[in-house]
Amino acid sequence: MPGYALISPVDQTDFEAARDALGDAAIVSHWMTFLNILGLLALAFGALGLYALGGRQAGLGGRLLQFGIIVSVIEWSILIIGA
Repeated sequence: MPGYALISPVDQTDFEAARDALGDAAIVSHWMTFLNILGLLALAFGALGLYALGGRQAGLGGRLLQFGIIVSVIEWSILIIGA
């Protein structure tokens, strides 16, 4: 963090080192957060595109697919709000 392998790699189990790396490269941290949010939005858009497949499948499998998609989109929404 930030940029993990490319810029300022630190051991993520060492909170103080991760905090210092984030503070030393604030611009990179903001850009990585922004790209993370864009990635989560793309995942949510793609998963919602698959939602119609669950409606076409009969039985429990289709309902479980729709449930999993909704739970994933809710989780990604929470991560976006947290970021």
